Amino acid sequence: MVENEYLVDVIIDKEKCTLKTFATNHYFALDAMIDLASVDKVFKIYNTEKKTSWDINKELAPLREAKKTVTDMREYYNFLKEEE
Repeated sequence: MVENEYLVDVIIDKEKCTLKTFATNHYFALDAMIDLASVDKVFKIYNTEKKTSWDINKELAPLREAKKTVTDMREYYNFLKEEE
């Protein structure tokens, strides 16, 4: 699988900033932000190569809690898709 570069607008310590990550799709880019405990909220995920974006505007605490309860990662990624 080819990984793309994503820029992600987030809130860290009550300040808005942009982080860069590499992922196969925007769901995995979101998952990377969920795994970063310092990220409180995600606003937008932008694929720099395809020039597409995903406006999400989500607090990450509920998604982190949901991820802790999942034993089947396919179920987890389906949950992320439903959040779209």
